[in-house]
Amino acid sequence: MNYVEIKHIDAFLEALHRVLLGEGVGLMTEARHHRLEQLYDQYALLLWKTAYGVLQDKQLSEQAVQLVFQEIWTNPHLILIEKRRSIVLVNMCLEKVNHLQTDYQKQA
Repeated sequence: MNYVEIKHIDAFLEALHRVLLGEGVGLMTEARHHRLEQLYDQYALLLWKTAYGVLQDKQLSEQAVQLVFQEIWTNPHLILIEKRRSIVLVNMCLEKVNHLQTDYQKQA
């Protein structure tokens, strides 16, 4: 597989947890942690492939996936409807990809 760093779910979730705590979100409950882990297991590879297909950069693709899961954590209502979940997540990912591309181009 092409995604090395994000395949370690525990480290990813711990890092995400630290970022979210820094933003004042509060403590991660066990149920919420479990649900985020399920969503990650189900959609992370799809989102990474979507981002990589556009960006052709592993690190930026991983960053896009992390940004999507941060948004899920802070706005869980965005993915409540299960039958549209894949579409919503891919669109969120593409939005993050566009922002990352813009930021990257400004730095170049």
